[in-house]
Amino acid sequence: FFLMLSHYAVHAPLQGKADKVKRYQQVAKDQQQGPPAYAAMVESVDDSVGRVMRTLRELKIDQQTLVIFTSDNGGANYIELDDINKPYRGWKISFFEGGIRVPYIVSWPDKINPEQRSNSAVHHFDIFSTIASAAGIQSSYEDELDGVNLLPYIKNEKTSQPHQTLFWRSGNHQSVLHGKWKYIISKKENLRWLFDTSVDPLEQNNIFENHPEEVRLIEDLLVQFNSEQKDPLFPSSYEVPIMIDKYDGQEYEEEDEYIYWSN
Repeated sequence: FFLMLSHYAVHAPLQGKADKVKRYQQVAKDQQQGPPAYAAMVESVDDSVGRVMRTLRELKIDQQTLVIFTSDNGGANYIELDDINKPYRGWKISFFEGGIRVPYIVSWPDKINPEQRSNSAVHHFDIFSTIASAAGIQSSYEDELDGVNLLPYIKNEKTSQPHQTLFWRSGNHQSVLHGKWKYIISKKENLRWLFDTSVDPLEQNNIFENHPEEVRLIEDLLVQFNSEQKDPLFPSSYEVPIMIDKYDGQEYEEEDEYIYWSN
């Protein structure tokens, strides 16, 4: 069987179950922590995932069932929590690590040793190839797929990196991860960043001006990637600036970095 369970939580509008919200209102009052409705929604997701896992155990199929838990993006700026994506910079809708580095938990007790951790960069489109392989399906289009089967990496049958290059694109805002280099561009204002993730995983030191050869290489990769993409069926209707290090509603200051988000 195949189940894809996509929770609407945690997402705007923030509206948790009344009993949970009430409990977190007291916690927020006592500890000065932020939105009770947000915390209530997180707990509701936990409860729902727990029901699924409990049912697998009751059916005695939990050991042979592949379960993947992940999120589509990092925490949003409208939640107004300073540390929601810490130690990484950025929010949902940006391609700084706070916007794209998410939980990616894979469990398959009969096939995967527990408590492993990987530092390899992987992507959501790897899920298709991975579960197809787990189901014993060999696709005739495998060479044309963006994703890779992660099982040989999880089982330590392969020691290389699953991806040499990954791309993110949302209208005006784009990013490339190529080896250790992370390149980010906000085209509207011609704002560009380059980070060496091997020494600066928190993206604090923009070295764009210092590495022109690496920038040219990555920009060529990005041009090639963009040439292979179709135009959106529904173009963006507007673009708005989003501060990278301040959440929604905080005051903009001249030195603050930002990207333009297309929506």
